[in-house]
Amino acid sequence: MRTAMKANVVHMDLNPCGGAEQVAIATIQALVEMDIDVELTTARIPDISRLKKAFGSERIDAFYHRIRRLNLFHRLPVESKDRDAADDEVVTINTHGDMLPYYLSTFSSSNAITYCHYPLVTEFSRVHDLAYLQYLRDLGLIKMDGARAGSNNDMRSRTQNSVSRLWQELEESYLAMLKHSTIVTNSTFSRDAILKVLSRAPYGNNNIAATRSMADPIVIPPPVNVEEFRRAALYSRERDNFIVVISRFNPSKKLENAIALAHVLKKLKIGKKMIIVGGLMPEDRNYHDHILRMIKSCDLSDYIALEVNATSDILKSIMRKAKVYFHPMPGEPFGISIAEAMSAGLIPIVPDIGGHTDFVPEKYRFSSLEDAAMKISSALNASQEEREKVSDIVSPFSFDRYIESIQGIIGAILSKEQVRHKTDLDAYQKARQDFHGTAAA
Repeated sequence: MRTAMKANVVHMDLNPCGGAEQVAIATIQALVEMDIDVELTTARIPDISRLKKAFGSERIDAFYHRIRRLNLFHRLPVESKDRDAADDEVVTINTHGDMLPYYLSTFSSSNAITYCHYPLVTEFSRVHDLAYLQYLRDLGLIKMDGARAGSNNDMRSRTQNSVSRLWQELEESYLAMLKHSTIVTNSTFSRDAILKVLSRAPYGNNNIAATRSMADPIVIPPPVNVEEFRRAALYSRERDNFIVVISRFNPSKKLENAIALAHVLKKLKIGKKMIIVGGLMPEDRNYHDHILRMIKSCDLSDYIALEVNATSDILKSIMRKAKVYFHPMPGEPFGISIAEAMSAGLIPIVPDIGGHTDFVPEKYRFSSLEDAAMKISSALNASQEEREKVSDIVSPFSFDRYIESIQGIIGAILSKEQVRHKTDLDAYQKARQDFHGTAAA
């Protein structure tokens, strides 16, 4: 491997402290362990105290002081002059590749890695999702001239044209980023979605053939604190008939489904309490208040408890007391919180579509809220043996395994070697087969 190696990790904002941010942190840790000089490029200065609260001081302290430079970018699409992209010793790693169209004309699969959790930008562009544009504007990454204009028809027309051009620029930049980078993703569900998007992209006369000539995205499950949660909660004797939901307070997470389920559970006298644990950013305060109003209007104040911006210690304490994990969002690309809950011995009740179907057994997947209620009723009576088997399924999804896998790709790129294109799910698949074999016995 060559000397003077440098890497630029690009992430829109670390402060939400969600699954994507966990990927970014683990990627930086992987680079630091390789003695690679690391820069961090982001739209917001990281709130270190918030990161330590969410991920633990030890993990943050281990790498943050090793970041050589913090870069703030202020606009999308990114222009080449924003970065010294001509330096071929730099590998750029976009760990927010679901929402951040970060593309430079010098990018290629030999100097850029995109961890694409799911190709969300193309979905946002298709429906012209104004909430996404508002988020980019709040981060200072775009300007929407005239967006607050009054009734002047000419001004509104110019605004609409400007926004249409912006959508086109964002989508073109996003597709170029995917085409000109080594793509890593979290599940076969996300891999198939990325390939579908690329098959529709304009690569000449034969779109599908052009896509197939590219390497398939590499599936590397994200880092999960499986050992930590397993130690903290798997053998707990404190469990009660509690259901846990872990999710950021954000409209995309569909927490309304959790409220609707709680209404059904309370009516059927299933379980004692639902605890919703989640991070809250200032821009999502209105959504949090909306959830509070729903709880009150559905007469669920005695059944649902909210735990906002909980520390990792509080989360572990809740895991020790709960028996079931419920995931409200269908189509989740992976679901780190699902894997964390499983490692802690909670029985996962999840939608029947999404990346989690790679590792959650079919018996725990629901097709309707009524179906979910029945599965929760059964899961509350799960034996300790069943909880241990569920925990074993996700044991391969560790920080160490992610770091080892991503280091292999980074090392191959920096050494100008052929990147190994594969699905890094072998260990998980064996664990799930063992689960099914035991269940059938």
